[in-house]
Amino acid sequence: ASGSAWRQDCSSHLIDDCLTKPGCHWFQRKAGVDCPLCDRWFGDNVAVTGCRDWSAEHFCGGVVAKAVFDSKANPRDDAVRRAVEQYEMVQGTGEAENPFRKRMACSMWCDFSEPYSCKGQPRADARAELRGVNYGGRFVPEPYLSTEGLDRLFAGVSAPQGVLGRPVRHKSLCDVGAADDAAKRMADFLDLNVREEHFARMAEQGFNTVRLPLGYWNVIDPAHGPAISRAAMCDSIPFAKRNDCGSIDEATCEAKGCCWQMDEWRKPRCFFSDSAANQRYVDLQGILPLDVYSRQIDKVFRFAANAGLRVLLDLHGAPGGQTDNAFTGCHQGEGNLFFDLAPNKELAVEALSAMAGICARHGDTCFGIELLNEPRGALGPELMADGDLSRTSLLAFYKTAIKEIRNILPWDKPVVIMEWPAWLPWWQMQEPLTFKEYGRVMFSSHLYYTGPSVADQAAARAKHEKDLKILGDFYAFTRYALFVSEYALSGHGSGSPVDDMFDYNGFANWFVHALNRHGTGSMVWNFDAGFCAWGPVAARKVGTQVVQWSRIFNASASRPDRQEVYA
Repeated sequence: ASGSAWRQDCSSHLIDDCLTKPGCHWFQRKAGVDCPLCDRWFGDNVAVTGCRDWSAEHFCGGVVAKAVFDSKANPRDDAVRRAVEQYEMVQGTGEAENPFRKRMACSMWCDFSEPYSCKGQPRADARAELRGVNYGGRFVPEPYLSTEGLDRLFAGVSAPQGVLGRPVRHKSLCDVGAADDAAKRMADFLDLNVREEHFARMAEQGFNTVRLPLGYWNVIDPAHGPAISRAAMCDSIPFAKRNDCGSIDEATCEAKGCCWQMDEWRKPRCFFSDSAANQRYVDLQGILPLDVYSRQIDKVFRFAANAGLRVLLDLHGAPGGQTDNAFTGCHQGEGNLFFDLAPNKELAVEALSAMAGICARHGDTCFGIELLNEPRGALGPELMADGDLSRTSLLAFYKTAIKEIRNILPWDKPVVIMEWPAWLPWWQMQEPLTFKEYGRVMFSSHLYYTGPSVADQAAARAKHEKDLKILGDFYAFTRYALFVSEYALSGHGSGSPVDDMFDYNGFANWFVHALNRHGTGSMVWNFDAGFCAWGPVAARKVGTQVVQWSRIFNASASRPDRQEVYA
C-alpha cells in the first residue's frame, strides 16, 4: 500500500513494535544531522515519519521527492541531495531473533541519458549495499568469454560429438582434462588470470565485492566421479554398439554397472554401459591437485583484502551438473544433468562445507557463500521443461547444506540462494528459512536479456521491467535480503569502439540504480572478456564509451562530460 493516512494496524510509536506488524515499515529522518531544507519541507517531520504502510518507492518518490519539486529546489544541488538522503525506511523480518533488518535510504537519481531527468527513489543502505563484479572464467573457464590464455588452455582439445545419446555443442574444462599436459595448461592459465592489478582496478572504480565462481573439483577431491543416471546411460547406447556383459541375473548385472535390457529377440540380456560421461568428470577432477587450487583461491582473497574488497564464494559447477552448460565444468550433452541424484548432492554438501572452511579462514574478507549457480529451469514453475530441477528437491538440499555450513560459519555470515526471477514467487509461498534455525539467509538472482540486439535506450531498459517488478515484490514482501549476482551490458550492439554507438554508460547507470531500488545491490558479469560488453570493468571502452563506474556508484548528479565518456 502507499496511502497517506495512518492505518489502524500500523499505529505504533515504537520501531520494534511497528516492525512486528505485517505490512508496516518504519520511516525516519537520520538523527543528529543539521538539515535546514528538511525543516523547511516537513517542519517537525511527524507527518512523514513513524510507522506506516507505505512502500519505499512511495516514501522516496511520492513524499520526499515531491517536496523537492514542489519547493522548486534544484535536484542536482548538493545540499538538496544531502537533504533527501536524510530520510530512511526500515523493514522488519518478522523474527525477534533476527538482527538483520532491511534498510533503504532515499536518493536523488539523475539519468545519464536524454532527457537527463532526475527523480527521487530508494537506494540500498550504504552500509549494506553490494557494488559487485564477477571474477568469472578463472577456476571454471568458459570459452565464450575469450579471456587471455583460453586459446592455449583449449588448444587441440575437442569435445565428443555426443554423450549418453545427446549432442555436445561446446568444449568444456573436462575435455582439457584428457590432455597429457592438462595440469600445466591449467596452472599457467590461473597464473595468467589471477592478478593483483585486477583487484586494484575494481577498487579504483568503486566496487566493493567480488563474486568468485568455483567448481566442486576446486575444493574437494572425490574418490570417484559423480553419479550418472543409469537410465540415461542404458537408454543412450545404440544396440549395435552394446557389448555382452555376461548371461547373469538383473541384480548382478546392475551391480556390475551394466544395463539389463531386452535384445533383438526380446530376451533380457546384460550389456556394458557407456562410461564416457563419468570418465570426463574423472578427467576434470584430476587436472590439478587441491593444494594448487587452494593457493590460487588464497591469492584471490589476499588481493581482495589488500584492495579493501570482500569475496562471495559461488558454487558455479556442481557434481553431475545443475544444468546442461559448459560453466558447470563439463557439458554432458543437451538436456543431460545429474545433480539431483543423491550421491551428487552429498558431494555438493561436502564441497560447500569445504568452501565454508575457506570462508572461515579468511574472516571478514569473505562476504559469504552462494549455494548453487543457475539451477536449470529459468522460465519458472508454469513453463517447466523436462530436465528442469525440482525446486522442492532443491529446497531440501539447501536446508541440509546450510546446516552443514553452520557447523563452520557463524549465524551472521550470509548464505545465499540463487534463483531465477520467474521462480521467486514460488519461494515467497514456502515456509521461511528462519534465522534461528539457518542463520542469515539471503537470495540472489540473475537478470539477462538474450534476444535480438536492442540499440534503443528506452527499449533496452524496458526488457528488464518485468523481472525488476518480481524482484521488487520479493524484496518488499519477504524477510530475505535480495541482490542480483549477475547482470550484463550485452545485447545492445557489437561492443566495438568503431561502430557501436549504444549509450552503455547511461544504461549501466540506470541498471545499477534500478537494482538498488529493489534490493541490496548487484554484481556485473564479468570483470573481463574478449567481448567488451561481457567484460565492462577491465575494458577501456564498451562500444564508443568509457563506463564511468565510480560516478555511477556515487550517484553523480552532473551530466556526463563527453570528453570523459568518449575519451
